[in-house]
Amino acid sequence: MIWLGGLIGAIVFFAVVEAYAFKHPDRVNTLSREIAHIGAVFPLSIWFMGVFAGGLAVHFFWHFCPDFGVGVGLVTHSF
Repeated sequence: MIWLGGLIGAIVFFAVVEAYAFKHPDRVNTLSREIAHIGAVFPLSIWFMGVFAGGLAVHFFWHFCPDFGVGVGLVTHSF
């Protein structure tokens, strides 16, 4: 339940900050502008963000079947 609260909190935080950024006359505080600015100052940061996102994707969506030990290697199953 705490993960759901964190996810909802992150969504609300993003919505509030982006709404504030779009209401600002210059629109300089949007997430896409911040990422572009960070990328201009430190170009490898875009690569690091990609590695982080890819690592999370592999962590959450890698196909394995714990019932038969595929991908785990330690679980044994007798037929």
